[in-house]
Parts: sequence; C-alpha cells; structure tokens
Amino acid sequence: MKTLPQSANRLIQEFSNLPGIGRKTAQRLTFHILQTEKEKVSELSKALIRLKEVILNCSICNGITEEK
Repeated sequence: MKTLPQSANRLIQEFSNLPGIGRKTAQRLTFHILQTEKEKVSELSKALIRLKEVILNCSICNGITEEK
C-alpha cells in the first residue's frame, strides 16, 4: 500500500484519538472527507469550532448548555 500524505495521516491520527474510533474507522472518515465537497467540509469544521466556543457545562446539573 502506498504511503498517505502527511495531512491525511494527521487527520487519521486525530480521528483515532476520539473515543470509539479505531484506525480503520478513522481512515474511512478521512477518505469520506476527501471525497466530500469543500463547502460541506468547511461547514463541518465551523460546527466543531462553534461547539467549542458556545457550549458550556451547567454547574447545577452538569448538562451541556449555551447559556451561563
């Protein structure tokens, strides 16, 4: 098998760090993203960033919320 580009290997590694995602699934996700339109990938990345910017853990119930 040919060696993958460094950027693809990095994404595979990052996906592999997620709970329940093994190397094979990480590869599948990476190849899916490679075949997806750039605009859709951009929307996914924006949604991930937005999630980290606005979601908080509720100090009362330990649930997730967008409100303080």
